[in-house]
Amino acid sequence: MDLKTQLNESLKTAMKSGDMTRKDTLRMALAAIKQVEVDKRVTLADAAVYGQLGMNLADPTAADVMRARAPTTYAWLTAIRD
Repeated sequence: MDLKTQLNESLKTAMKSGDMTRKDTLRMALAAIKQVEVDKRVTLADAAVYGQLGMNLADPTAADVMRARAPTTYAWLTAIRD
């Protein structure tokens, strides 16, 4: 199962459980992936998905939002980036 499919499955689970923070975070990540796919007219491979999410760490505002709303995702991205 590729990363995008896993994110979609996690989104469904978050919606069913009512976890608004997780749902919003996953929607933000999926929207960023979709935007790149539309712009480039391609489907992103897992490496590109990691890269797209990692770009949020470069933007201080996005990094602050991610740190506050999705600390686990932020920590994971920081760990794989190093």
